[in-house]
Amino acid sequence: MRYTFLRFPEGKAKALTFSYDDGCNQDLRFAQLITKYGLKCTFNLNGQKFRGDSGLSVEQIKEHILANGHEIAVHGYCHRGEGYLRPIEGIIDVLDSRRELESTYGRIVRGMAYPDCGITSWASNTSYDKVKSYLSELDIAYARTLGGDNDYFALPKDWHAWMPSAHHNNPKIM
Repeated sequence: MRYTFLRFPEGKAKALTFSYDDGCNQDLRFAQLITKYGLKCTFNLNGQKFRGDSGLSVEQIKEHILANGHEIAVHGYCHRGEGYLRPIEGIIDVLDSRRELESTYGRIVRGMAYPDCGITSWASNTSYDKVKSYLSELDIAYARTLGGDNDYFALPKDWHAWMPSAHHNNPKIM
């Protein structure tokens, strides 16, 4: 996709977003901190049963994430890497995750971050083309991947293989 005149809210030419996974308890402090400075984040959540007691509660997500304008996205119902799942297992995992998030939080969820191995390893007769196909059919508009940083601030050419600009551990981040 070619972008000739893309603008973000208020006509801005650039945007900064954050994306964090798993809905861990530490995300609560992070959400409060970035909210204080007017920043936004996508919190990629696993299924509630998978998160259990080590994750944020529904009430915390509603109060500290959604009420402050942050986004939630699919991170797999059971946090299993798409590259290791048979396509039917991947479909079920993504669909179960999306359905739980939408019914619990009363909003449409169209984003995703690949769990575990992301889209860097393949087994079980699957491929990136198969994963991209079923994500498109499930109306997942974008999927952030793992496996490195792109070290530049360009929009992805393939929204189902969205490589982050920089990981917080990237030595070149500044």
